[in-house]
Amino acid sequence: ERYVFFFFSSRRRHTRYISVTGVQTCALPISNNAGDQISPAAVAAQEAGVKVVTWDSPIPSAEGEDLFVAQVDFGSIGTVMADMALNILGGEGEFAVLSATPDAANQNAWIAAMKEALTDDKYANLNLVDTVYGDDQSEVSYNRALALVD
Repeated sequence: ERYVFFFFSSRRRHTRYISVTGVQTCALPISNNAGDQISPAAVAAQEAGVKVVTWDSPIPSAEGEDLFVAQVDFGSIGTVMADMALNILGGEGEFAVLSATPDAANQNAWIAAMKEALTDDKYANLNLVDTVYGDDQSEVSYNRALALVD
């Protein structure tokens, strides 16, 4: 028998869980939150004949990745984020971004696209003051959010 393992990576767990590729795995779908740190394990899976498919968040270098499935156009998400800030702030003000982890390629792409969108004159009265990360931990995220409003 061959198996497909669905895999949600994080910086802390990716090596332990990807070891299941030794169990006649035919495909390894990954939602990657480990950045390029997962590449050696993904390459090892490929070398064992396993197809590595990422969705939601790719392996940034694409090393070890057979296919990436994007659920959205990252550029469009950036514009939506800028529009949301514009609407929430009533057309002017300061805001910050609290993201889960600096290793999440999808979120980094969205933030970069938002920063690009913010260069449009439409957003001239908005000021992105900071981008911080909660390291995939609720308490850290909460404390970083509090620090932003202090």
